Parts: sequence; C-alpha cells; structure tokens
Amino acid sequence: LFKNCLEIDHVSFMYPPAESPVLSEVSLAIHRGSSVGFIGTTGTDTSILVDIILGLLAQTNGTVKVDGIDIRSNVRS
Repeated sequence: LFKNCLEIDHVSFMYPPAESPVLSEVSLAIHRGSSVGFIGTTGTDTSILVDIILGLLAQTNGTVKVDGIDIRSNVRS
C-alpha cells in the first residue's frame, strides 16, 4: 500500500537502440493525497513516465520508490 510518498529519483529512459534519452534525469516526489498531471503535445512520449511509475517500462537509469522501496524489487505488488 502507498502510505507516504512516491519518489522518482534521476530517472532516465532510452529506447534501444536510440542514442539519446527520451527522459533525462527526472526527479520528483508525489506525496499521498496530492494530485499531479503530466501534459504535453501528442506524440512527445508524455506517457513514458507514467508507464515507468506503473512498472510497465523499466527506466534506463535512476529509481522509482514507493515509501522508500524500489518498485523494481517487486513490480507485481
């Protein structure tokens, strides 16, 4: 369960075999009870960060933590 905070720490994502990242060094904290929006023009990969948070994509670098626990350690939960 999400009790306190979702932390995104220096997350980058690159499609293989691309030479430059689509996301680069994104960091933010989302505290329980707060609302956020991710916006951008269509076709600019605005959903990639959401897919990483949901565990649908694995970030190239950085970590995503829920209450201090890296989501990659147990994506299913």
